[in-house]
Amino acid sequence: MSTSPDRTPSARPDVPVWARTPVTGPPVEGRVDADVAVIGAGITGLALAHELADRGASVALVARHPLGEGITGRSNAKITVLHQLVYADVARRHGTEAARTYAHANGAAVDWIRGRAGEAWQDRPVATVARTPEEAQQVADEAEAARAAGLDAHVESDVAFPDATRAVVIRGGQGQVDPAQLLVRLHVALPDGVAYRTDTVTGVAERRDGARVRTRTGTVRARHVVVATGLPIIDRGGFFALCEPQASYLVALRQDAAAVPEGEPMMITASEPKRSVRWTADADGPILLVGGEGHRTGAGSPTTLRYEALESWARQRYDGVGPVVARWSAEDFMSPDRLPFAGPHLRFGGPVHVVTGLSKWGFSLGVACATALAERLTAGRTTAWGELVDTARRPDLGFLATTAKANAEVGARMVRGWARAAATSGGAAPREGEGRVHRCGLRPCATATVDGEVLERSAVCTHLGGIVTWNDGDRTWDCPLHGSRFEADGAVRFGPAIRDI
Repeated sequence: MSTSPDRTPSARPDVPVWARTPVTGPPVEGRVDADVAVIGAGITGLALAHELADRGASVALVARHPLGEGITGRSNAKITVLHQLVYADVARRHGTEAARTYAHANGAAVDWIRGRAGEAWQDRPVATVARTPEEAQQVADEAEAARAAGLDAHVESDVAFPDATRAVVIRGGQGQVDPAQLLVRLHVALPDGVAYRTDTVTGVAERRDGARVRTRTGTVRARHVVVATGLPIIDRGGFFALCEPQASYLVALRQDAAAVPEGEPMMITASEPKRSVRWTADADGPILLVGGEGHRTGAGSPTTLRYEALESWARQRYDGVGPVVARWSAEDFMSPDRLPFAGPHLRFGGPVHVVTGLSKWGFSLGVACATALAERLTAGRTTAWGELVDTARRPDLGFLATTAKANAEVGARMVRGWARAAATSGGAAPREGEGRVHRCGLRPCATATVDGEVLERSAVCTHLGGIVTWNDGDRTWDCPLHGSRFEADGAVRFGPAIRDI
């Protein structure tokens, strides 16, 4: 096994391995009219724009970031219906028919992506692997549930994952993409009737005839608005109280071609400590991608140790591993009942809809939700999948227990954050790459030193007033309440916050 800690200059903190060509549109100038305004241009927003336009609707697609710079562009981009151990859990909680609906909707979404990805698509088998006897039983149960849901899933013992004993495997129809390349392809192929804008949304006002989306430079007037921004940046429905923000990490390492397993399978462990593995390549050869080390956003410092753990794991278990070529973090929002939310942001309806809670499987789930919403908004029909993921669905006991626990933790973190800030005085500037929260008079301050510059900002998240924490691995300020992330200079990186600190 390789133990060399060599690194290349390109292994800068928090830069994905994907070759990104930022694509931007004009801002919203004055007033723009559309049937539907879609906020967010990740995989969900772009898929929704395609589906709406194909059904004859005009669409204003508004995104804060250039294509590929948001959450989708930070994914490891496995495109599959096999979502770790989801089918056994969905069948237990919601019934066998719900698991079949889940499988059908995600299968259609995988086909949708494969049909539009072109050369960005690579066929790959996918596996959820077991490392212990207990996990082996979980894998067997998942394979049985997946087959009952209509999937061609099998338990195999010969898998290319370190320490694996067994795995549930699907070999046909699954694949992987370069997410940034896929987003650009979807943008280029946007149908007539879609206006793509790069602008910052500052608010949404509901009206009798629809809604108004306010941006820094103008207004979009639409009959319907869909917020597809990870966790909704416009959220009167309280989804921030339902979906837990979770950060995870990826390390890309050069690997000798002779050491790459045949077929380059996409693999993930059945339980913690989770490790997710796939391969990609650039002009210099194969690259091993290892992900994991998930935790609640803003509550896992020091995050440099997360990257080091992934790198160490890869070097100890794979041959031919060379230098780190990239490392970066991702963020996902976890549903309390294994199902995403797609529908009106208020239970009694209205013109504003949301998609959230994609729980780390945003490519297939995002496209599946986009298709269901497009049918709902243009034809007034709710599909079986649309009913299953409806925002007004009745919660089960597990949903309620998970939500109650998460919100109790949010309250505790709010109190601890403010108390810690009030009790910490200033002092000398932090060392390079470090940051701290302290008291500045009567207010909490966040001070960091990055590239020799000392940056002092407010430590109060502009979403709901949580106190941010320093993420040393990515050099960002992260809110442990609902997952807002800010650059070292205070600029919003990801919502739900829409204003800088």
